[in-house]
This record gives sequence, C-alpha cells and structure tokens, in this order.
Amino acid sequence: MKCVNVNKKILIVAIVILCIFAVFSFTMVSNAEEVTVIGTWDISKDDGTSKVTATLYSDGRFVISGTGEMKDYSGSNNSPYYNYKESIKTVEIQNEVTSIGNYAFENCKSLTSIEISSNVTIIGDDAFAYCTNLTSIEIPSSVTSIGSSAFLDCTNLTSIEIPSSVTSVGYYAFSECTSLNSINVDKSNQKYSSEDGILFDKDKKELIRYPTGKKEKEYNIPSSVTRIEWAAFSGCTSLTSIEIPSSVTSIGFAAFGSCTNLTRIEIPSSVTRIGSSAFHSCTSLTRIEIQSSVTSIKIEGGAFAYCTSLTNIEIPSGVTSIGNAFYGCTSLNSINVDKDNQLYSSEDGILFDKVKTKLITYPAGKKEKEYNIPSGVTSIGGWAFYGCTSLTRIEIPSSITSIGGWAFSGCTSLTSIEIPSSVTSIGGYAFDRAKLTMVVVAESKNVQEIELPDIIKRAMNKGDILYTSSDFELTNCSLTEDKTKLEVASKETVRLKVKEGALSGISVVVKVVSLKKYEVTEENGEVYIEDINPGTKIQEFIDNIETNGTMKFCKGNSEITDVNSKVQTGMIMKITLGEQETSCKLIVRGDLNGDGEMGDIDLLKLVRYQAGLDTSLNGAYLKAADVYKDGTYADNKDLLKMARVLAGLDSL
Repeated sequence: MKCVNVNKKILIVAIVILCIFAVFSFTMVSNAEEVTVIGTWDISKDDGTSKVTATLYSDGRFVISGTGEMKDYSGSNNSPYYNYKESIKTVEIQNEVTSIGNYAFENCKSLTSIEISSNVTIIGDDAFAYCTNLTSIEIPSSVTSIGSSAFLDCTNLTSIEIPSSVTSVGYYAFSECTSLNSINVDKSNQKYSSEDGILFDKDKKELIRYPTGKKEKEYNIPSSVTRIEWAAFSGCTSLTSIEIPSSVTSIGFAAFGSCTNLTRIEIPSSVTRIGSSAFHSCTSLTRIEIQSSVTSIKIEGGAFAYCTSLTNIEIPSGVTSIGNAFYGCTSLNSINVDKDNQLYSSEDGILFDKVKTKLITYPAGKKEKEYNIPSGVTSIGGWAFYGCTSLTRIEIPSSITSIGGWAFSGCTSLTSIEIPSSVTSIGGYAFDRAKLTMVVVAESKNVQEIELPDIIKRAMNKGDILYTSSDFELTNCSLTEDKTKLEVASKETVRLKVKEGALSGISVVVKVVSLKKYEVTEENGEVYIEDINPGTKIQEFIDNIETNGTMKFCKGNSEITDVNSKVQTGMIMKITLGEQETSCKLIVRGDLNGDGEMGDIDLLKLVRYQAGLDTSLNGAYLKAADVYKDGTYADNKDLLKMARVLAGLDSL
C-alpha cells in the first residue's frame, strides 16, 4: 500500500514538473515569437482616390493593405519609410491594393521575397530597382504594366515570367540583372513574346531585352527583327559575337552598351540609324563593318565612344550623319571616308566635312606629335581632338573662326597653343584637362573683354595675369564686382567670348587652393560634406576630420559602428560638442545609388536621369552626380567624366 502511495507521489511530482516545463517552454516560445509593429504609414495617392497603409513588423514583414493605388514617389528617399528600408525582408501586398508605386521598394537590399495580390495591375517605375537579394518574383495575371527600371540591378533574379495580361514593359525593366538568364512570356500574351528566354514584341519585330545573365557567347538575331530596342543587350558581357540580320533598320540607344567581350560587329545595309551610345564601352570591339551598300544611315553621338580596341573605321558613301561618335576611342588611328560620300571626307585618316571647312574628328590613337590644321578649315568641331594624348603641338591657321566645346580636352601632352586673331568663339571646356601652361591669344582688337568661366571667377584676384606671350600680355586686368568679366584697358566691342569652363585646368589661369580636405556646403538648412572619394572607409574619413567632439555615423535609422564600412552617399555624420549636435549629410563623388562606390549602375542612373527616365536623383544623390566638380549637377560633363573614370581613361 505504501509502495502504491510512493509511486503515486512520484507520478504527481513528475506531472507537475512536466507542466512547469511546458508552461516555461510556452512562455519562451511566446516571447521568441512576439512580433511588434515598428511603424505604420499612409501611402495613399494624393488625389484622395485611394486609402492605402504600409505596416512594418519587427520580423521584417512589410504589409501593404487598404484599397486602391499606392502613391508614386519621385525617388526612394522620398517615401515615408525610407529610413527603415534596410529592415524590410518580405513584402505582402493585400487583396484590394491595385498598384505598386514608383520607387516603392527601390534599394530594399534585404528584401528576399514578394507576395503580390491578384488585384494589382501596375508595377511602377523603379519599384524594385536595386533589390539585390530578391531571388524570385511571381507577377500575377492581373498586372498590365511593368514600369521602366522596375527590376533594374536585381542581381539575384534568375528568371521572370510575364503573364498574358501585360501590355506594357518599360525601358530598362530588367537591365543589369546579372543572374537573369530567361524572360518567359505567356503564349497567350497579345503584346509580347519570348524565344529562348529573350523578350520580343508579339510579332518578333522588336528585340526588347536579351537577359544579362545568359552565358552563350554567340547570338544570331532572328530575321524577323527590324528594331533593336534601347539597352537590349547592354551589359551582356558573355557575348563575343552578334549577327545582325538584313531585316534590322534601327539600333537603339545603348543597345549594345558595355558588351565588353564583343569583338566584331557587322552593320547590314538595311540599318538607317545607329543610336547614341549604341556600342558605348564595347572595349574589346576591334572591327566595325558598315556595309558599303548602305544607302542612308545616321550615326548618332557617342555611338562608338570608348571602344578602346577599335583601330580604324571605314565610312561608306551612304552615311548621311555622324555625331561625336568616336570620342574615347584611344586606339583609333584612322577614319576613312568613301570618296563618293556627299557629306563627309577624310585626309590622312582625319574626318572632315565634304569641302574640308570643318575638322570633325582627329583620331585619338594617332601617334604623330605635331599637326598643322589645313588652311581652308574655318571651324574646329566639338570634341575634334578629344583625348589626343600624343600631340605636343597643333598649329591653328588664321582661317579658323570658331573652336567647338571640348575640342582639345584631354590632350595631355599639349602644353601651349596659339589662337589666331580670326577666332571669335571658343566653346565650353575646349582646353579642359589639356595640361596647358600657356594659351596665346594673338594681339587683336577682337580681344577686349573676356567672359569668365565659374572656376576662374572663384579663383582670380584683381591684377592676376590671364594670358601671356612674348608679343602680348594681358596684365593688371580688373575684375568686375560680380566677377563675371575681366576688363581689358580698351572698352571696344566684345568680339571674343570664352564659354563656361573653356579654360579650366590651365595652370597660368587657374589658381585654386583647397583649404580643406572636404568641401562643406549648406543648402535649405541641410549641411553637406562633399567631395569624398568612392571607396573611402569611415576610418579614413575620420582621419581627415579635425574635431574635439564625438562622431557618430548613421544610415537610415541604423547606426554604423564598423569603421571599415564604406562611406556612402546619404549617410549622416553627427558631431556632438558638449550639448550641441550637428548633423551633416555625406556625399561620395559619383555614388548615385548609395553603395559607397562609383560604378556602371551609377553611370546608367545618370544616363537615365538625363533621358528623363529616373527622377530619384535629388538632395545628396543629385549632388553626388557633380562628378566633374564644377558646381552643376548631372550634366554632360559629369556623364563624360564618370564614363572616362570607369573606362580607366581618367581619374577623380
């Protein structure tokens, strides 16, 4: 009997222990699984037609609920949840929401999966751009529109399925997706089709996108194709050979840009237009063959820019327009024009107009050290001698009346140049980075007052010498009070105007002394620290700041404690002195997407901004686009500077 009681007591104790353990375990699990709300935001459209809310939970879930369309933003940094983007891991868009707004999830680099409801009809511009950890996405059959750059630089996406409902796919929608090997379209789709994972229009007349991640080395474009669309093959680095059929009439903007392993291209006689930047930075391209039977073709600006392996170009008789197509082609030593061409001619491999009154392009790869411009030439075109590093002397004849912008830019061996009195206009940045120590302006009544570029306005003092030569010296000149003009003794009519930046970089002219390692500016109540080099680590940055206060670095809502992390555009530095705290936004030169580096993505972002396809560049990110460092943002000078740096032809 006692034995039974003892056993019963043991059993009761065991049950009690198990119950306590179960309660304790449940409490632990409950605590571990407790999820809290980090923030809730109204993201309804401004016109009052929708009521949409975004909620972020502590487990990384981001839930979009409500009815109607999400608000469109002009950039990811304008969304109310911008500071929490790094915390977003999954996105759930609930049933009554009908659109994903522009820039809604741009730069959500922790985002791994998305659940889109069957009522969503629009995926906005840049909606998921730079979501580099996104591995897959299911586009529901309700979606009709996929915006420009919607999945730009989603580097872990491997495939995309486009349903039958989609009627619009924007430019760059799947560009820079380096792992993407297939884009497959539902066969019932009435607007688009696919073949071997390549995106076309329905009739396969327009080739829209060849996936960047495909590994094939050769590709024959189908004979049905008549148009190769914008950026269709951009960044496809595996391709070494592409065959363009005789059905193609148009090659779009940046169509083959940065296809760095493409070695040869043949342009059939059917092509009437090669768009700007069409083969930009195809650095392995050694041969371009434009068929002699072509009857009319336009070659737009930058079409073959920075094709650094290209050695010669043959221009057939049918070419009717050539923009600044060959700048940055550092190996190019000859451009030869068919004698029957009605608009262009060549002499010694140099490109002129037909009657040789305009010098258009002197190939940058020519090795001659001296060149005498023919006496009949009246105009030196923009970019004409750009990057001609071998030239040490250029003789400009008295027949010349105008010098185009960037004409002698990057002529790093050119140390002096004499401008004849016949010249009445010099384009912007004509001698930029030419390492000139002297510009001689012939003594002439034409030169009485000179309009100064900004960089000289900031640097000059009254009495500075602007030009010097043995025959003529412009000394003791006085600056006007607003530093816009430099007045010469005589007050005769102004005949020569030097445009913005034309003489920047000339050592005799520019005497700019940097007083600080970084430039500090203030705008609209924001303090910016600018001119930080890409790749700079926080510790390096700290070493160049003198302060007896304490410094703290933040990105979004998170403090950065690892001093080996890179400084990124948009990062905040907080300096505390006593009870006073000052916040400064950091700007990394050329870092337009906030990753601390300057790369192809930043270049593409700048190109898209200039084309009006990207409105996210503002605030610190727009300031970062001043790569050329002249106080203007995201213009052609910045684009060219960035492209040259990335191609290894220039430095910051």
